[in-house]
Amino acid sequence: MGTVELTVPTFLPEQYGIKAALFSDVGTLGLLDKVDKQCPPPGSEACPLGARDPSIRDDLSLRASAGLSVFWRSPMGPIRFDFSRVLAKEDYDKTETFRFSTSTRF
Repeated sequence: MGTVELTVPTFLPEQYGIKAALFSDVGTLGLLDKVDKQCPPPGSEACPLGARDPSIRDDLSLRASAGLSVFWRSPMGPIRFDFSRVLAKEDYDKTETFRFSTSTRF
């Protein structure tokens, strides 16, 4: 539902191409369409055709996290490291505390 990101100084020389930011993300998961709540592809042994998948939880519980992002303009392209801390979740949620991503610009 929302995200906030605040760039913070790294006190490193600009030529290193490293920047940092603090972030916070807040949202909910829920209100899936009836089709999205159904079992995996037809014929799956997990549950009968068209039945509701009991492993899918559809509630509007709050999820929130906060953390630090480090951006590096590397010689191979932009690289991002995200370190996060979960602030609000459900017992059945799978969480991540680190994410590494790359991108390219044209």
